[in-house]
Amino acid sequence: MRITHTPNIYIKKKKISLTPMTDSTKYFVDARKSGLLPEMLKAIIGELLACQEKYSKLLVIRMDLHIEDYTATNQDMTFFLKRFKRKLKQDFKLQNIGYAWVREQERSKKQHYHLVLFLNGHKVKHPANIINLAEWLWSGTIFTPKNCYYHTNRNQKSSLKGPIYRSSYLAKARGKGYKPTQTKNYSTSKLRFKR
Repeated sequence: MRITHTPNIYIKKKKISLTPMTDSTKYFVDARKSGLLPEMLKAIIGELLACQEKYSKLLVIRMDLHIEDYTATNQDMTFFLKRFKRKLKQDFKLQNIGYAWVREQERSKKQHYHLVLFLNGHKVKHPANIINLAEWLWSGTIFTPKNCYYHTNRNQKSSLKGPIYRSSYLAKARGKGYKPTQTKNYSTSKLRFKR
């Protein structure tokens, strides 16, 4: 499956379809009671697909990052990602590092972040060293959910089912918006499709 431009993502209840595709494959999303934020979901899935266009195999890793104290900005995340990407490029010889993160705050007095990484699956085959590096660089604690990683293959559309479902959790509406207006709810690596 080669995608040559940003796909349209159509959301209908608990499924999404991506076009242009060679058929009408639909993918389940993690649509919680709070619903999904379409703009956020499209940015996250778009990033996954841009990375899949760059690399025929991907390693997709999801983790949660908790901080010690509330902050009004996302400077902790920005600083972490800058150092993290530099070490990934240096230690794993990665050129393009795809990611999406979201900021959430619910009942807690401090925010936490959900992060999903989209890495070249030819160079990184297992998440253990990536997670260890993240834990070493992050100032708070990191939690990795059960089944925190997936392998995708550009030629097997079914390999996107798990990563799309798991990544869609980041776009849930619950927990978003508890921040100053100038602070972002989410960000992505903004990798571009080949033209």
